[in-house]
Order: sequence, then structure tokens, then C-alpha cells
Amino acid sequence: MVKQSSDRLFLHDEIFAMIDASRKPDAFGLRQPTLDYLCDVSKTAVQQAAGHGATDELLGTMANHMYYEMTREIEQGYFTYAIYIDRLLELGVLNPTLVLSDAFWRTLNYEVVVAGGSERPYRDALQLSRLSEERILRDERVRYVALLRTLSYHDLALAEAQRLVQQYQATGLMPIVEEGVPVDPSSGEWDYHLFVTLGLKRMYAGITSRDENIQQMTLLGQTIIHLLTSQKEFLDRLLELRRDYFLGDAYNALGQLYGAQNRLDEALDAGRNAVRTLERYQRHITRQHVLNDDITVTLAQIRNNLAYAYTRRGDFDTARQLSLHMDKILRTPATRRILPIQRQVLFFNTRALIDIERTDYLAAENPLREAEHLIEQEGLKDRRVRGLVRWARAQLQVAYMKKSNEPDLAIDEMYREAYTLLESNRNQLPELLNRWASYYRHIAALYAHQGKNEEREHYLGLADAKLDEALRIPLGGNDIKRADLFGSKATIANLLGKYRDAVDYVQRAEHILSLAQTQAYGQIVSGRVALQRADIQIHHEHRYQDAFDQLLISLARVYTFAEEHRDQETFEEVVYRFVAALPARVLDEYQEYVQNFRLPANQLPYQIPEELQWLGSLQRSKRKLSHIIANHLLFAPDV
Repeated sequence: MVKQSSDRLFLHDEIFAMIDASRKPDAFGLRQPTLDYLCDVSKTAVQQAAGHGATDELLGTMANHMYYEMTREIEQGYFTYAIYIDRLLELGVLNPTLVLSDAFWRTLNYEVVVAGGSERPYRDALQLSRLSEERILRDERVRYVALLRTLSYHDLALAEAQRLVQQYQATGLMPIVEEGVPVDPSSGEWDYHLFVTLGLKRMYAGITSRDENIQQMTLLGQTIIHLLTSQKEFLDRLLELRRDYFLGDAYNALGQLYGAQNRLDEALDAGRNAVRTLERYQRHITRQHVLNDDITVTLAQIRNNLAYAYTRRGDFDTARQLSLHMDKILRTPATRRILPIQRQVLFFNTRALIDIERTDYLAAENPLREAEHLIEQEGLKDRRVRGLVRWARAQLQVAYMKKSNEPDLAIDEMYREAYTLLESNRNQLPELLNRWASYYRHIAALYAHQGKNEEREHYLGLADAKLDEALRIPLGGNDIKRADLFGSKATIANLLGKYRDAVDYVQRAEHILSLAQTQAYGQIVSGRVALQRADIQIHHEHRYQDAFDQLLISLARVYTFAEEHRDQETFEEVVYRFVAALPARVLDEYQEYVQNFRLPANQLPYQIPEELQWLGSLQRSKRKLSHIIANHLLFAPDV
């Protein structure tokens, strides 16, 4: 690295000549003060470069600081390298990552000519330290997995992570993670730093790959968190120094895994824990001078993920406030210059999704256009990122279509493009196909309104085919998602008048719900299934009292899920349609029944919420259904 005189740093070869060849600094006791000064100045330069936001400048200052730390004390020099290269990988910048790695290995292998021969001072220092080359090489193999993810080779990253896990388990360096068998933090036989770092890379690769068992990844995340929250002080100094960093990263990965399983409350808890832990780490590194880490971008990304988790849980206000706060941070010129394009695109895409869920479609348009513009301007190749943006555009266009009441057939191609781009992301495909099927159902409804029954049946058939495709995708233990798909198939069967098929799909969904762990999103799915059960009872079996039970339960389920959520309006519209299909005499007969309805939470057949929350939701449901009935009775003729 050639430095300008104004930088107040020595040229690297001058330092070698002065310290290693001449031996004069040693003789006069100047070696340590000189290196202390150089380390302090170069460390400050890294901090200043991070504020400027130029990646090339940041890389140069990182290489300088790493070099001087390695010269002063090899172990701290390696820690500096580990932190900086992890940071570059987190930023997703390929060339600077490779350059810094090359600078590290060139320095480690440097040979200096002295009187009587040559020496390799850094190799000699490594031999005398607590580090070993094998330890460093193991860490580099883990970083290679992260590099594959940076290049968006998610399946290759997962395969390499799995290969390394098997290799290190076979040699006794890592424990085997099994259900009900906790990793004992008191055991000194394993390389805990390797277990944590490789485990985290494996989790992140598994989130975005089609081939990983999401439940195994969840167990791995829980095990890593258990290990890092133990009272054990790790002998590995880097793991101990960065304990909270790795713990925050583990909470974040686990939160994403919970989100993929629709375990939304757990996803939120994990996301909040990630933010708290990393804020603690940030305070820690500010107070002490051993590490020179900057996790501003990492925290911003985690908060962005957390904002979307709040959206899915129905807390739109918190989601938007958090997203706007992140907007201020990530729009600063320095951050935008250093943040990789794919991260910027994902940030804008999340902003758009939050506003789509809030039904503020005009607000969603600007960030989505920014995401699309960045993809086109930068020629972004990342298929996953491009697919997510195309999916968001399809969702927004569906919202516009529903407002216009005119079929928009161009949206079909948007979903097709999103599917092609996301084909390797198994965990996201079922939801994408479900949304695609929902789009076809909306098209069918619009054609039905126009009296075009042939087109209506065609698009209902396409919707059913998409749901079948989704059900063919292995989902591991994600039963709630499968129950949702069967509920959607029941909807189509009811619309097509296929009573027996609808009953079968409802029963399949209910069976899954009865076995699945109770969770927040299970209330929404249970509510949808209850609506389809009510549809069957009204239109095919004419069991009106049972149907009113299901309508009340359905509304109460969605109210239990969240105080305000986009699904509430949809549920209420469907209930209104069902009520409107009934004769006035039936409504009059059951009006008092609805008002007096009682059902304790523990008498629900599955997905049982807490009693007090359920009672409040049920009261609200009774008021809403009574209001719908009373409203309809004012205008409906008795037929």
C-alpha cells in the first residue's frame, strides 16, 4: 500500500527495514513505541474511512492497520484481520475481501533478508503464539462458505458447509447437534469458535437454499445460543471477545428461520434479542480498545428484517416507524457508498412490502421503483434479490387491479419471472405459489362479476394447479404452511361447487392444525379454514347454527392474531357475503343466538390461544357479526 506523506504512516518496506533488518529500534527500545503509534494512527484511519464511505479507502486503511497489528503482536493482528474480513463479507464486496485476504497471507509469509541469511518473522511469531496455521486455515474455510453466499451461490455454500461439518465432526473438532442432547459448554474437547462460526454460516445458507431441513437449522441456532449464553468463559480469546457479536448474529439467523416457518412471535423475540445483544456489543467495543469493529450496517439490516417481521405480525405502526428510522441511517451518503447494491435493493423492497401490507399503495410505489431502478442501473445479477423485487411488484399490481375491478393479465408474467428467479429458494416458493393462486382467484372473481363463467372456471383451475405445485414442495416440519395451502384448495373447491373435495381439504387442514405447535400465524390459518367450513355448512349442508359458530370463530381468530391487520378486512368481507346469501328469516332466527354465543378457548379443537385474549376477541367477533346481520336485515327481502 503506497501512502502519501500526509498520511503520517510509514511505507511497509521501510518498517521492515527499520525493525527487522537493522535491529536499531530494538537496540534503542523504540520498537514498541513506534508500533504502538502506528497501530493507533492506522486504527483511527479505519474509523475515519468508514465514515467517508469509500470502499477503496476503507480497504487501504484496514490493510495498514492489520499489518501494523501483525507486526506488533501476531495474535491481535490475526484478530484484526478476522474482524475486517468478516466485515467486508457482511458488506458483500468481493474484490476488497480477496485483496485483504491476499495482504494477510503475503504478510504472514513475508521473508526478510538479514545478516547471515533470511528470516520469516511473522511465521516465527505465529509459532510462539497461541494460534496455529491450522486454526487459521479452518477459519478461512468457513469464510469461503460466506464468500459463496456473497456471490449468491447459496446451494454451493450449503453443500460446502455440510461437508466441513461432517469432516470436523468426524475428527472430533465439533459436536454433533441432536434433539434433546445439549452441547456441554464445559467440555474442552471441541473448537467452539469453529462450531459457532461454521454453524452460523450453515444456518444462513440453509435459509436461502432449497435443500436444507429448516428444523435442523432451527435446532442448530438454539444450540449455538445456549452455548453463547452459558456462563463458561471460552479459552478461545476471539470467541470470548466477540461473544455478543456471534450471539446477536445467531438470534438474527434464528429469527429468519422462525419467520420462514411463520412462527412470528418467536421471530420477533429473536429479532429484538439480536438488536439488544448487538447494541451491547457495540457499547462494549466502544469502551475497550482491543477490537476495532463497526456493526452499523449489520444493525441496520437486522432492524430492517425486524420491521418486516412486525409487518407480518400485524403491527404496522411499529414496522413503519422502524423502517423510517432505518431509512435515515441507510440514506446517509457514506452508508450508501459502502452498502452493496443488493442490500440497498432489499432495504427498499422491504419498505415497499411494509406499505403494501398497510394498503398504502402510493407510499409503496417510491421505494419499489428505487429498488427496480438500482437493479437496472447496476445490472444486478443476484437472482434471489431480483426475484423478491419482482414478487413485490406483482403484489402491488394485484392491489391496483382489485381497486380498478378490471383483470390485469400482465401480472401473470410478473409472478412467472419471480418464480423462475426464486426457484432455488425452497422455503419461499410455497408462499409465492399461494400468492400466485390468490391472484388467479381474484381474476376469476372479476370475470364472474362480468358474467364470463368460462374464464372464471379457467382461472380457478389455474389457481388450483398452483396450489398443487406448492404442496409438492417438501416443507419439512412446516405444517402451518401446508394447512394454509389445503385451506386455499378448499376455497377453490367451494367456488367450483365441489362439495366433497372441499370437505376433504378442510379435514386435511384441520388435522394438520391439530398436530402443529400453537402459534400466532396459526390463528389466521385456522380462521381461513373456519370460513371454508362455514361455506360448506351454508351452501351445501344448510347447517346454519354450525355455520354461525364457524363465522364467529373465524372472526375471533383473526382478531386474536392482531388488533389491526390487513386480513381482518378480507375476513369481514367474506363473512358479509356469506350473511348476504342467507334468507332474512334465517338471519332473524340466529341473531340472538350470535349475541349469546359462548366458547372458552380450551374448547377450540386446535391452535388454542390464551383465554383472556380469546374472550376479548370473541366479544369483538360477536359485535361485528351482529352488526353485519342487523345491517343486512334492514335492506334484505325475506326469501
